[in-house]
Amino acid sequence: MDLKRAFAATAAVALPFALVGQIRAQDAALTSRVQAAYDTQCAALIRGDFATFEATMSPSFIATVQGETVTRDELVTGMKNGLGKVSLTKCKTFIDSVTQSGNVLIVMSRRLIDGTDPTHNVPLEVSGGTRDMWTEQGNELLETSSMGLWSTVSVNGQVIRTSGDVPSSSPLATNSPAPPAGATP
Repeated sequence: MDLKRAFAATAAVALPFALVGQIRAQDAALTSRVQAAYDTQCAALIRGDFATFEATMSPSFIATVQGETVTRDELVTGMKNGLGKVSLTKCKTFIDSVTQSGNVLIVMSRRLIDGTDPTHNVPLEVSGGTRDMWTEQGNELLETSSMGLWSTVSVNGQVIRTSGDVPSSSPLATNSPAPPAGATP
């Protein structure tokens, strides 16, 4: 094999690996941007700043919560009435996957919110998994929809409410994706 053919063969093999590396870097940058948007939401919730939380969502935002469709205004009002009365100490969103199609991002995520009910001075924990859609508008990401997949609410360590297909093991311990239902470790 002459030198030209050897370089051509090397380039043909190396190019796909270089493209995979470039795609992974783009995916990491995209995931980082989405994580920053979720972090903004969490920081706003901890501060009780529902105006900032609301500003992360498009005006036409729609959520599906336990099979019911909820507008952005209804969701924020509900959160003010519920979480607004709780002293929140922790909020973290874990991203399982981000898929992009044009300027639309589909994100599978899990969120954990910890706090204390000041009336009874007992710890509270709210966790849930969602399928969210975000749109890129200029340099800004806005959440356009959210579908609740599962959730749990615990008071003083006791689960008082669940919805959806709640994972059997703690899905919020790490940032690694939760295994699909029925998967074996």
